[in-house]
Amino acid sequence: METLHVFFEQTRVGSLSIDKRRRFSFIYSREWLDSPETFQISISLPLQAGVFQHDTVKSFFSNLLPESAVRTLISKQLGISEKNDFMLLKRIGGECAGAISILPETEKPESPGQYKYRSLSDRQFSDLITRMATLKSPTCGHLFSPTPEFRFQLLITGKCLNSNVSFFLHPL
Repeated sequence: METLHVFFEQTRVGSLSIDKRRRFSFIYSREWLDSPETFQISISLPLQAGVFQHDTVKSFFSNLLPESAVRTLISKQLGISEKNDFMLLKRIGGECAGAISILPETEKPESPGQYKYRSLSDRQFSDLITRMATLKSPTCGHLFSPTPEFRFQLLITGKCLNSNVSFFLHPL
């Protein structure tokens, strides 16, 4: 059985697991259940100490992943079948839609306070993307091609490109 930890902000909500038959399960952590600020992460996953089984769990967590062409592109770049929801969650679950992060047991979510942000005009954003597409680093090659040492992230939030954008280049 392989397990990933599920977080809301910096607090562990529970554990998502997959068994040898590729069936998902989820259990809320005692810390989350005992917290005065707790809430259910989905209407289909009410607060309880028991284990939730495959159908409900897979449906909720799979819907946190990108869809259609974006999913296909990410899957190809990572070398993971686009049908392998658990491996996709393992690799990109730290960047899921919403405030939930899914990470390997050995990792913790990054603190939002560790980054500094600045607004970019449309022109500055366009120039940055153009420069980054050709940028190379002695340590990590093209910045749009992740390596074992570094990862480039482009986060776009909102309904369209008229939205917030964040860039990160950091060690894995």
